Amino acid sequence: MKSIVLFLVLMMVAFFGYSRSVYEVNGNNIVIKLDGFGVKSNLLKIELWNGSTVRIVSTMNDEFIDYPNIIGKRITDEVKFKVAYAQSNIEITTSELFISIEEKGIVSLFNREGHKMIVESDRSFSPLDGENGKFSIEQHFFLNRREHIYGFGQNNEKMRFDLREGSFEFVQDEVSVAMPVMMSEKGYAFIWDNYSPTKMNDTPAAFTLTSEYESEISYFFIAGSNWDNLLEQMQAISGTATLLPYNAYGITLSNENEARKTIDLLQSQNIKPETVLLNNDFLNQEQALYTESKNQKEKQNVAAYLELREKYQSYIDQNSEIRPLIATHINFPGIQQYNTVSLAGKVTGSWEALKSQVAAGITASLSGQPHWATTVGGVSAPSANAEELFARWYQFAAFTPVLQLAPFDKNGYNIETGSEYFDAISAAVSLRLRLMPYLYASAADAVLNHKAIMRSLLFDYPDGQGLNEISDQYLLGTSLMVCPVVESGANQRLVVLPEGNNWYNFFTGEKIEGGGTVEVKTGIADIPLFVKEGAIVPMVVDGEENTFEIRLYGGADGSFTFYNDEKDGNAYKNEGYSTISFDYSEKRKTLSIGSASGEFDGMPEKYIFRIVNVDDQNGIGNTLSEGYEVINYDGKRAKVKF
Repeated sequence: MKSIVLFLVLMMVAFFGYSRSVYEVNGNNIVIKLDGFGVKSNLLKIELWNGSTVRIVSTMNDEFIDYPNIIGKRITDEVKFKVAYAQSNIEITTSELFISIEEKGIVSLFNREGHKMIVESDRSFSPLDGENGKFSIEQHFFLNRREHIYGFGQNNEKMRFDLREGSFEFVQDEVSVAMPVMMSEKGYAFIWDNYSPTKMNDTPAAFTLTSEYESEISYFFIAGSNWDNLLEQMQAISGTATLLPYNAYGITLSNENEARKTIDLLQSQNIKPETVLLNNDFLNQEQALYTESKNQKEKQNVAAYLELREKYQSYIDQNSEIRPLIATHINFPGIQQYNTVSLAGKVTGSWEALKSQVAAGITASLSGQPHWATTVGGVSAPSANAEELFARWYQFAAFTPVLQLAPFDKNGYNIETGSEYFDAISAAVSLRLRLMPYLYASAADAVLNHKAIMRSLLFDYPDGQGLNEISDQYLLGTSLMVCPVVESGANQRLVVLPEGNNWYNFFTGEKIEGGGTVEVKTGIADIPLFVKEGAIVPMVVDGEENTFEIRLYGGADGSFTFYNDEKDGNAYKNEGYSTISFDYSEKRKTLSIGSASGEFDGMPEKYIFRIVNVDDQNGIGNTLSEGYEVINYDGKRAKVKF
């Protein structure tokens, strides 16, 4: 008798061990009916959006929900892939991905070279009482022990940068931004495609995401060669970013009347701000939608975006001759299509909040939105060191994608004319305006080539030792490294200079070898700013139309694309712009200026370029250089030999 029972047990084990889940190919989808002992869901769907992007959907229901995806639209082109059984596993191969599905439905994602990216460890569906087909869902992953991950939005009260061993809730309101995108230094982007209240928790045992009210578990996985490539892939599915009007890269105003006194004070210092007014009309609607959504769990974190995106588009259509400028607290993939600036929102006025804002700005672009602005000074002044905090915050804001003006006498701050704090703020704003050609070219590069303006050091130095924890340094464009001061009373700060380049101190012209740290003085007027060796940086020459100082930071080969267009309107979307290439050869000690490419209405016939070879005596700080070589550029090639 015992032998018969043992035989039956072995037969059952064999049956369950070797039964196969059945898959069906439907266009670019592979739908798997999971069958067998210990399966993690009834159905699993692998949606191939392109060769490097996949959406994984699982459900305990008998069928998937058929509704348009919030993230974006799938292209209808056929995706080339192969799918086959490998013993009891199902394996899918595309041009960039290898996906393995175990018999019980666990998914492992690899890049095409076979390097493991992210691996599911478990998933669960807990039925909700009285809610047919609705569940509290939980998805677990194994991450590499030494892997660093970033994104998932911001909380304006708490520091958030490297997410490992962290725990927090996704909340979308005026204080917090629930951005569903995470990026890994291993070379992938992850988008959590569930929008009821969600919690992230990372422990050595598992990386876990839990959402309270869902029908399915859904997430995107995108593989890429670098973070810029990941942004390009993300915008391919969620929409291309738009270029803001030229003046938006100067100073944006939330309320023209409130800003007038501050603008007059800046003009009294011979600073002539380029300004543009933000449309804040949608912010009140956002706030009302935040409040309403708290009573409905499903899609709570995207309720405002779902309601307003059609209104954004309608407003843009009504103002099609210009580039509208819409203020929002939303930073959801797709928001970049609507001429928006993602504002930080209500931030506490504190040094801790300033630190948090620097980290938030660095990671904000991971959603695909290149345009972000901090709330200078927060919503109210602290009881001590208020003027110092305000000045340091302004210095940081002056080197972000969009500078939102904060009146000098608002929220309890009182910056008096002639004070060291007033002078520090004026100097930072003045330098930003001097750098407008660089900022506008960086924005055009971000929009036309799907990049970030404000860049984590990991964008350009993914293998840099110790860079994964640096939350208070970043690149603005590809050449300037900004190192804000975020400590009260700081007279100096340490700056990490990434290996692979030498670096120039912008304010002294000193060239320092990369791969180490330097101590930089930080009096109230100082913000550490470094320039990558080989960089070419254009600057405005006051009072001289179409005249620019071109600073060359020699020592390595370098290039820069000078960008110009009609400053507003949408002709740039149909190549209505002009570019001029600048290429420096260190070996030949020659700067080559290429022929002008493209055209637009009102395009200048000539430019005057003052070419400056930067050293510790020339091309320093915000003061225009006395030593330069003039190129009267008429659109034809030119060269400067040093």
